[in-house]
Amino acid sequence: MTLNLHHLYESVDVRAIKLTSDQLGINIKLKPVNIKKDKNFKAQFLKLNPQELPPTFYDHTNGLALWEPKAIILYLLDKFYDLSGELYPIDPEYRARINEILFFDETVFEKAFRNFWYPQIFDGKPGKFETFKEMESALNKLETLLSHFQWIAGPNLTVADLVVLATVVNYYIVGEKDITKYKNIMKWYQNCEVYVKGFDENVKSALRCKKLFELLK
Repeated sequence: MTLNLHHLYESVDVRAIKLTSDQLGINIKLKPVNIKKDKNFKAQFLKLNPQELPPTFYDHTNGLALWEPKAIILYLLDKFYDLSGELYPIDPEYRARINEILFFDETVFEKAFRNFWYPQIFDGKPGKFETFKEMESALNKLETLLSHFQWIAGPNLTVADLVVLATVVNYYIVGEKDITKYKNIMKWYQNCEVYVKGFDENVKSALRCKKLFELLK
């Protein structure tokens, strides 16, 4: 079985997918690609992803190509359901809470980081106060979410924690955001350090991403 993940750099999305595969105990091959430089690969890549935007996942066992990160993560959980266990429980209420956190990460938490940092990194523009406050608000919302349970969506570690962990590491490592003042986030983060497989590699990957971003500024 060969599962490939084509990526441009070790983004938060790539790291969330990798954390999920590590927790499931399955191997995904990370394949760096630059379709602007590799013209021979570009035509092949477009067949997999008409948006031309890495990351792009390809399952060689059935020819399935996916390019939306959350869809890739959910596919892995469904494909390897016998391994997923409490990561993505079948209970509809519990799963609804998990899905809600996945949408929160996409539309609020990770989006706030992008809105503040990406114009600085990719366009050389100064950070805006409004988008900085957006990040602060997102962290406060996460702090509140973590006041209810030990883990984000309930009493057990789930895929919601893995996805949000990748984003928190983005704030903490790539964006150098001080998260130590958030008591609930820090307690949860320390639990992740103990129970999440691939935690250390996720941090190292974020550091490599940070160095790349510094070169782009």
